[in-house]
Amino acid sequence: MDLERLVECLEEFSSIYGEGTSAQFLLNWQLSKLKAVASGGLRYRGINP
Repeated sequence: MDLERLVECLEEFSSIYGEGTSAQFLLNWQLSKLKAVASGGLRYRGINP
């Protein structure tokens, strides 16, 4: 599974589960990092908090 497909699956999961919860907030934060990696903007190792 490629990274872009993984992001799509996680977005779908996020929209179904955990609406308005802290878990969804954390998932969306991780998704934003994955999207940056998928677009080639950042190396994954360099964007961990």
